[in-house]
Amino acid sequence: MKSIKFLLGAFCAIGMIACSNSDDVDDGGGTTPDGTSQNLYLSVNVMAANEGTRATMNGDPNDAQYEKGEGDENKIENAIFYFFNEEGNPANVVKDATTGENVNYKKSLTIDAGSEIPNVEKILESTVVINTTNEELIPVKIVAILNLNIDDHKSKSLDDLSKIVKDYRLDETDNLFVMSSSVYSSKNGVKMMAVDGIKEAFKPTEAEAKDNPVDIYVERVLAKVSVGVDIQKSNDKENITLENGETLYYTGNYTGTEFEDDGASSVENCDVYVKFLGWNIATETTSSYLFKNINPAWKDNDLGIINWTWPNYYRSFWAMNPAEAGTGHANHSLEDASFKVGSVDESGNVVYGTGDNINYTYVQENASPFNAEGTATALTNRVNETEILVAGQLVKSDGTPFQFAEWKGLRSDTIGVFKAMANYLSIFYKDPENENRRLKIDSDMMQFVTEGNDTYVQLKESAKSYTFYLSKNAEESATIDKVNSQLKAEIGKVKVWKEGLTYYNARIRHLGKITPATEDTEEEVSVGAYGVVRNHSYQVVISGVKGFGTPVYDPDEVIIPEQPEEESYLAARIKVLSWRVVKSTVDLK
Repeated sequence: MKSIKFLLGAFCAIGMIACSNSDDVDDGGGTTPDGTSQNLYLSVNVMAANEGTRATMNGDPNDAQYEKGEGDENKIENAIFYFFNEEGNPANVVKDATTGENVNYKKSLTIDAGSEIPNVEKILESTVVINTTNEELIPVKIVAILNLNIDDHKSKSLDDLSKIVKDYRLDETDNLFVMSSSVYSSKNGVKMMAVDGIKEAFKPTEAEAKDNPVDIYVERVLAKVSVGVDIQKSNDKENITLENGETLYYTGNYTGTEFEDDGASSVENCDVYVKFLGWNIATETTSSYLFKNINPAWKDNDLGIINWTWPNYYRSFWAMNPAEAGTGHANHSLEDASFKVGSVDESGNVVYGTGDNINYTYVQENASPFNAEGTATALTNRVNETEILVAGQLVKSDGTPFQFAEWKGLRSDTIGVFKAMANYLSIFYKDPENENRRLKIDSDMMQFVTEGNDTYVQLKESAKSYTFYLSKNAEESATIDKVNSQLKAEIGKVKVWKEGLTYYNARIRHLGKITPATEDTEEEVSVGAYGVVRNHSYQVVISGVKGFGTPVYDPDEVIIPEQPEEESYLAARIKVLSWRVVKSTVDLK
């Protein structure tokens, strides 16, 4: 039997939904594109193959796992079918009721959301009715798009559809997952997007059509990312569980000079722990292709992915982004890191949270930069990579926030850092009590400010009433703007863990091979090693933490993750689900 099948994790079992066909089947008659009045019927079924959760697909050389979608991930409210001739041009099948134009699409599948049927492979079925009896006008190709509200239903060719770029991210009012026909490379290296050879499936009656349904495989346009933690010990030190249930993970030892307001100093040495506040996506793409864009001529060696295309199962595991003009990127602040860091089950899989404990989100594809020639390329600019941003707070063993700053090798509290800066600077101000006397800038006159990811020193508002000079013997006074410019130039960037706020970021590992470095060779990273591809679920399991992360002075500032220092990282293993699993281990930095 042929059927419309989801690649919801390459044929895993999903929640079963029945469909009412009452709105899909016309009673017959009507004006047809060629002037006749007889209907033709095409039967399609939505199916889920291979029932099971996180089950291994037979024949998968990566020994990957696949998991079923849950809840809204499987919800279907409508479908649009587009029909084409052999060349991929529009094959008109109905007359648009609004415009009166003949078009090559048919909107169908009115779903009865309340008739969920468990443990049945078929999740819905529909009969699509077209109005043509002219042999030359009967379509030979079909694609399906699910859950897409299309305002412009004008006829489109296969090429037109393949170029559609939009923002498919979910919002608070619409949790429908847009799905489209799967795109892959055939065994002969041909790009497969439409189901071919459907002419014989059109029948003069609905009953006959149902005996010969058509298979259409679809996949979600979005990818899923989840984060969990599985740290038993961190650097051989036990975790600490506070009375409120929060878990602290040892992240390093702090040694620094602490200062009092009266100038007294002391050396503090203590263990520092981190508690995870939440996480979010960093550098999220703001648009993607409606249908996956691939080069069918890619080879496994081009991408470093074993069986990058799997025609037997109508799947492929790499893609190109839209052209740069069509793709933007969105970043988030530490305050946006509202998804919980979840738990991990005995098998090492992330446990998906519910309610206030949601630990997953959905993102658009971000794999390979668009290349007009279609050659396989990797994301080489870390700024544009989709990563995870894990928010944390550095604390002492009792859970109290640990605030400190670091500047030019000095690690201290903010009082000590400002004192060191004041001694270092060549900026002076006029003594209000003696205009012939110049005093060195005071530590109380400075404050920290942020510009993007960076923290600098500028004058406090209360200090702007003083008259400043850029050197002790300068003839002319300097404007406040010039003083601030001098502060920025002389001091440079400062690291300030305000209230202990910090973040760790990690690249999202895909399926491509990474050859470790040896004494004679450097690490070799394949094109497909990092990236986000639609209909995959990326499970990030934090398995270790070291270092103080990247400091955050202003949690409202948007963060564009930087390459972290080697002394600070999260160790993690990543499983890629489509909704599929491939085990790997990386350092989340």
